[in-house]
Amino acid sequence: MLKFLNTALFISLTLFGYSQNETPEHTFYQVGNSHVLNLGIGFPSTSQVAAQFVSLVNQDTKATPQFTLKYEYAFNDKISIGAYGGYYFGETDEIEFDLGSGIDLVCCLLNPGDECCEDNSQPAMEKYQVDVFTLGALGTYHFYRFPKLDTYSIIRLGYNFINERGEGLINIDFVGFDIPTFEYFAGLGGRYYIKPNFGIHAEVGNSLLSPIHINAGATLRFLPNQE
Repeated sequence: MLKFLNTALFISLTLFGYSQNETPEHTFYQVGNSHVLNLGIGFPSTSQVAAQFVSLVNQDTKATPQFTLKYEYAFNDKISIGAYGGYYFGETDEIEFDLGSGIDLVCCLLNPGDECCEDNSQPAMEKYQVDVFTLGALGTYHFYRFPKLDTYSIIRLGYNFINERGEGLINIDFVGFDIPTFEYFAGLGGRYYIKPNFGIHAEVGNSLLSPIHINAGATLRFLPNQE
């Protein structure tokens, strides 16, 4: 009976990730002095980006997801801080606008009925594009843990560097893109480690880019005192 109980206890601990053959670093994510890189993609796309015009209603753009690269340094098993960078691209559809009258008024007054009195103006086409690069800082607090799974809360604060450009003729009604200079993300996340140094992650929360923002991708972990 004693042998049976010992065997059952060993199997139970192994299933829950607490066997002597499994290191704490593999069981739990958060290890003091560890370094973590997260490469992710933010969904949905940046739906709140809009192009502004003087005489037209704001036009929503087509935008890519936000691609992010995050670095974290763990002080202890609860708290880590780091930095992140982000990028997304947006553009409007081709916009048609009027260049104005093609009539030469002076010529028409002097020569009524001449060809210069005909309105030969043509509509113009324009497309506007924007690149948004983000640099910022982040902090995470780690709470519930399971074998190979780490759950945490996260907050990010960043500054946007915005590059606007146009293709086609210049539309004097175009003002710019409605993109905030600062952005934030606050939410909950989890990382599952397939191997001690590699895993996948997912985060969901609220941001200026989207009321419900999801970021998911791959995770690389560098543990202290490892070759």
